[in-house]
Amino acid sequence: LSSAVIATRAVAALGSREQQRILFPRMMAGELIAALAYDLAPQDEHGAEIRATSHAGNWRLDGRVASVYHAPSAELLLVPAITGAHGDRYDSL
Repeated sequence: LSSAVIATRAVAALGSREQQRILFPRMMAGELIAALAYDLAPQDEHGAEIRATSHAGNWRLDGRVASVYHAPSAELLLVPAITGAHGDRYDSL
């Protein structure tokens, strides 16, 4: 359920067209199990979000997630991140 519903919705909402093109067919066929690395606990005053910054053509992730449900069985971890392109909201995967 986590991969089929939650991870698929994350790709639909935050994934690039390229990510959607590559991931959707495999996820919908049940060939790819993905887990969403998202902290469900309330954020503290220091911010518990994940931020992504561009470094030399790659992305660097900063932050933490306390636990990732179904991570041991996942082939792919999806990490929602804030790039700053849309303020302080998650805008990338």
